Amino acid sequence: MSSGRRIYTTLDGLRGLAALLVVLYHNPLLSGAFWPRHGWLAVDMFFMLSGLVVDRAYAARLASHMSAGRFMLVRFIRLWPIYALGCLAGLGFLLSLHVWRHDVTLMDIAATLPNLLFVPAFRWVDIGYLVPLNPPGWSLVFEPARQSGLCARPALSLDPQTDRDRRAGGHRPRDPGRDRRDSRTGRDAGEALGGLLRVTFAFFCGVLIARTSRADQSRDGALGPLVILAVLATALVLPVGVWGQWLVIVALFPALVAAGAYMEPNGDRTRRVFRVLGRLSYPVYVLQYPVGIVILTLPKLLSGPGVQLAGWATIAIFLLGCALVDRFYDGPLRDWMTRRAIAHRLLPLSRDQKADATTRPL
Repeated sequence: MSSGRRIYTTLDGLRGLAALLVVLYHNPLLSGAFWPRHGWLAVDMFFMLSGLVVDRAYAARLASHMSAGRFMLVRFIRLWPIYALGCLAGLGFLLSLHVWRHDVTLMDIAATLPNLLFVPAFRWVDIGYLVPLNPPGWSLVFEPARQSGLCARPALSLDPQTDRDRRAGGHRPRDPGRDRRDSRTGRDAGEALGGLLRVTFAFFCGVLIARTSRADQSRDGALGPLVILAVLATALVLPVGVWGQWLVIVALFPALVAAGAYMEPNGDRTRRVFRVLGRLSYPVYVLQYPVGIVILTLPKLLSGPGVQLAGWATIAIFLLGCALVDRFYDGPLRDWMTRRAIAHRLLPLSRDQKADATTRPL
C-alpha cells in the first residue's frame, strides 16, 4: 500500500454528520420531522472511521519503530483534554443535583472521579452509567482495548507482497434525560460487555477496510461525497426493524466508510465545510452531555411554532461553542501536553509529532 498522510475529507464530513445525528437523536424535540430515530447507530460509524484512520496513521510505525507506550500516550493526549472538560462539566452537574435535589451524595460523586482517567464506574448503581460524569464517554473508556488490539498485531496485512517484504526484514510504509433503559447506547454498567463488543467489531472492521480497500487512493467527485452523507442521514431517519439496524451496521456502514475513504469532494467550499464538520465532531459528541443538555433543552421551555426555530438556533449556538473549545482550549492544551512529553523524553521530537497530536480520535 502506498505511504503518505492523506486527509480524508469525506470521512471528516461523515464523522461530523454522525456527531450531529447523535445530538439530534438525544433531543427529538429540536429536530422535529428530521429526528434520526436510529441516531444511536452513528456511534458504530465513529468506531469504523476511527479504525480506518488510526490504522492508516499508526500501523506502519507500530510495526517498525513506535512503541506501544508512546502510541498510547499520543492517543491519550489527543483524547483527554475535551474528554476531561466534559467530565468536569458533568461533575458540576452532579454537584448541582446534590445541592438542589439530593439525588446523589458527595461520596457517590467522589467515586466517579476515576472517570477523568478513562476508568469506568462498573459498580455505579444510582446513575447507571459507565461514565457518570459524562455518559457519552462510555465509548472512550474502551479506547485502551482498541489500542491494545492494534498494538498486538500492528503488522497484520492482507497484502501478500507486503507480508513477504516484512518477513524479509522490510516494512512497506502505510499509513436531560438519564434513561437507564436505553441499553442500545451501551452506557449502563450492565451493558459493558455489549459496549466492548460494539467497539471491537466496528473498530477492527474499519482496520480491515483500511487494509483491503483503496484507502490510500482517492478520486474527486462533485456529488459522490454528498450522496454518501445523504445515505447516512436517510438510513438513520427511516423506520427500520432490528434486522434492518443490523444490516445498516454490518453492510451499509462499511460500504459508506470504504466509499468515503476513496471519494473526495472536488469543490473548495465543500472541502472546507467537511473539514469543519470533522474538527467539530469530537467536541460535539463529547460535550453534548452535560454541557449540551443545558443549551439544547432551553427551547423545551417554550410552546407553539417557536419551539422548532429556537431548537435549531440552540444547535447553532452549541456548534459555535464547540468551535471555540476546539480553537482556544483543545488545540493549545494538546500542544502544551505534547511539549511536556517531549521535554521529559516520553515522546521523541520528530516531524511526525504534530500529525500524531492532531489525528482524529473518533
